Amino acid sequence: MSYRKRVIHIKSQNRTSGTPENFYVPLNSTIQNVVEMELLMCQIPNTTYNVTPFNNRLDFTYNVTGNYTVFVTPGNYNICDFLCILQNEMNLAISGPPIVNYFILTYSAQTFRITFTAQGPFSLNFNVSPTLNMSFLLGFGASSSSFPSTGNVLIVPGAPEFWIPAFIYINVRELGAQSATTSLYPDNPTFIVPVSSGAGCVILWTNNSQFYQKVYCGNQAFSGFNISLQQSNIPGRPIYLYNNNSEWDMILSIVTKEQSGNQVLNSGFDINRGSQDKTVDFLP
Repeated sequence: MSYRKRVIHIKSQNRTSGTPENFYVPLNSTIQNVVEMELLMCQIPNTTYNVTPFNNRLDFTYNVTGNYTVFVTPGNYNICDFLCILQNEMNLAISGPPIVNYFILTYSAQTFRITFTAQGPFSLNFNVSPTLNMSFLLGFGASSSSFPSTGNVLIVPGAPEFWIPAFIYINVRELGAQSATTSLYPDNPTFIVPVSSGAGCVILWTNNSQFYQKVYCGNQAFSGFNISLQQSNIPGRPIYLYNNNSEWDMILSIVTKEQSGNQVLNSGFDINRGSQDKTVDFLP
């Protein structure tokens, strides 16, 4: 039995609709009788934000009667810069300019804990906006509860989560969910890419340096792909590449089955008209 093995270079910039994080990209012609696909390489610019419109809100009560809501502008922050801005926003909400330090926020590199210290009793109220708050970011986990201070102090119970996302899920609708996760949410992706570089660098994944990711297709035909990027830490939450030039690439190896007589069913489907074609014979 004879098979043909080829490489497709998929670029988000070649999409006909959508954004770099969620798009449709067509092939030049339909690929017939696809039996296997493998992710060979993927490179994604790490222009993701750890503070987004989904986790930049904090509701709090100060001195029992004062209820306030503050937001931190989305961006990629280290813990010290973030706490400085959050502290200013909280104090500004209470006093207005000039800012009075009703709150002091500190972080311990030894215990990995954030401490809120105020001039009066207070509480952090994640129950006001249960799905859009900074509880996970601060170290409270995915909480929808209210946390009162002990006296005028509140030590966050867990470590802040400024490393997120740890993995990027690549979902290809036509290939389905090929990888399983322990999440109760149905977020099983097609491919999984570890975030192996810091902000502003390129996340590079290759099958040679890490692990194999194959999809067995069972003689399917493909004319294009719907591709989306998703966070691993929050089920159903999309990845956002916050830069208009943050296009990304991945390379797939595709194995197709030939007709009898060694005639190839599909020819010249390369998405960029420049990929390599190879015919490979496998033992039946």
